Amino acid sequence: MVDDVNEDYTLLVGTIIKIWNECRAEALNHASRRISSSTLALLGKRRHMDRQANHVEFAVLNRLCRQRLAEDHANFVRSRLLDAAHRKRSLKMEKRALEEHRLSIPCLKVPNGSRWPSRPEMENIMANFYTALYESNSGHTAVLSPEEEVPPFLTVLIDGERINHLRYANDIVLITRSPDDASEMLQRLDEEGSKAGLSINKTKTKVMRSAFSSRQPVILQGVPLEDVSEYVYLSRLLNMENDIKPEIARRGRSGWAAYNSIKSKAIDNKTSGQTAAARHCHNIHARP
Repeated sequence: MVDDVNEDYTLLVGTIIKIWNECRAEALNHASRRISSSTLALLGKRRHMDRQANHVEFAVLNRLCRQRLAEDHANFVRSRLLDAAHRKRSLKMEKRALEEHRLSIPCLKVPNGSRWPSRPEMENIMANFYTALYESNSGHTAVLSPEEEVPPFLTVLIDGERINHLRYANDIVLITRSPDDASEMLQRLDEEGSKAGLSINKTKTKVMRSAFSSRQPVILQGVPLEDVSEYVYLSRLLNMENDIKPEIARRGRSGWAAYNSIKSKAIDNKTSGQTAAARHCHNIHARP
């Protein structure tokens, strides 16, 4: 304490500001950590430059600032990913944390017009909305009785059993003996799905034929579907020749693409070799 009230007040304010500055911690992805001091100096110089009087110099400085900012950002991302690799943390989560301009939903509006900002309330609103959207009002699903049989022309005999489709969630494969049967099954599937508010995506629905099939088109909603020689189903490239060479090549390309996405961050150019972080990245991403 001092005798002068004004001096005492000034000392108190200065102490509070000093403590606040010491306690304040910048975020790991704060802009000051992304930009180097030399780039900040260039930005300050550009801010105070008269662009009308020095038009050419201002344009050159603009180009230099953009180049330096891109280099600083690339170095910042590389250092963060290398640090995550050294700590054996998820590179995918680290990349997600480094993303910029990420938009989040601050609130949701309920039917009465009020806004709900909390996350649990927004989750309940979305759950109720999608439950009502996909809820079926058609009653119980019709099941064939033991006396009723599926018409034999809509099935294929495989290993002693008649099979007409394969299902995994919403990925469905229809197996038929002719293009006419395929068109009929697609029509029935589209009709039943529309009762539950579902529709078939015609752009993603493809037709694969064996060597013994006719070239007659398969029709869905009056539109002929595209014929393909191979198709990716459940992350596996399928073809009628049962040739696995294209699938092996596709997986090899996918592996190299995944490796190249972290190659510049994992390779230490200064030592002309792979660091421990690079080996860790290779072990968790490239090895089977």
